[in-house]
Amino acid sequence: MSGKPPSPLVEARCVYCDMSPLTLHYENVRDRLDIVPGQWSFYVCRNCASLQLHPLPTRDILRDAYPQNYCFSTNGSISNAISIFRDLQQLLFYRPLYVAQTRRVLSKLDTHRYSPKPKLLDVGCGKAERLKYFQSAGFEVHGLDLMPENVDWVNNTLQIPAVCGDAQRIAEYFPQKRFHVITAFALFEHLLDPRDFVEQCRGILYPGGSLVVLVPIIDSLQAQLFRSRWAEVREAPRHVTLPSRRGLCLLLDKAGYREVSFLPDSSLNGAALVGTSLFPRAVSAWARSRHHWLWRMLAICATTIALPFCFFEWVLLRSSATVIIIARTPAPESEER
Repeated sequence: MSGKPPSPLVEARCVYCDMSPLTLHYENVRDRLDIVPGQWSFYVCRNCASLQLHPLPTRDILRDAYPQNYCFSTNGSISNAISIFRDLQQLLFYRPLYVAQTRRVLSKLDTHRYSPKPKLLDVGCGKAERLKYFQSAGFEVHGLDLMPENVDWVNNTLQIPAVCGDAQRIAEYFPQKRFHVITAFALFEHLLDPRDFVEQCRGILYPGGSLVVLVPIIDSLQAQLFRSRWAEVREAPRHVTLPSRRGLCLLLDKAGYREVSFLPDSSLNGAALVGTSLFPRAVSAWARSRHHWLWRMLAICATTIALPFCFFEWVLLRSSATVIIIARTPAPESEER
């Protein structure tokens, strides 16, 4: 963020492929939640077509950029009317979404052959809404989250071991522990240094273990249609980067991962992005506005209308606005033989 006009070309290096220069792509981007003042500029890498903010936000800016109710949760004390609406959202949207995402991930994992109860770490676990489904599937689950209130809930209420900390220091929190699977849902785009993150994850994964990442991609059809109005772009500065498929492949390959595969996310998530792109004030963090529920209902209508289109995009093109990437570390020596 800067008071002077952005330069059309900067010598900064791409955080995904490590190439330079970067070219101005979107300017005058404002935080759709109006938490962080000012305007931001996304630059595109000429090599891999990934986007990143320039200049990058400081850690202090990022720390203050998140509202308390940034993520959906079924927990908390609210009025009866809002509680009913929240429960309907859980039943009709979030539960089917989490189940669909979990099933897609589980269909591609083979970690149970290494252990009858494989260990899974969810980075940015929130209130463990997804983590509970992996636990039901037979994993020994652990969580990591930046918000102390989330970690307290997961530890004390759900009795799931969780650590409070920064994802960029993940290896420090588990010096003597290894995992068969590390998941990071809707986290990657928030990281200042995704390369360091995936390298640290590889260090605490067992050989043959899997890194599972859910991330919006800038070369998706939806991103091309909405351009600077796309909800994922207007999440600046919380969204520091928006990778392309090529950028993700280059990043994971350089970090030593193998067998990188892309799975389309649930069409529910894509449709919801259409709704929030058209009506950005509908997100839960805008609940302070007295017109919030009007925007929320409009976004739900837009999501419902967009759902068939996102479904056919998934069926016909095998594409989606957000993708699930599964990258495997080199297999154990016994398997390689």
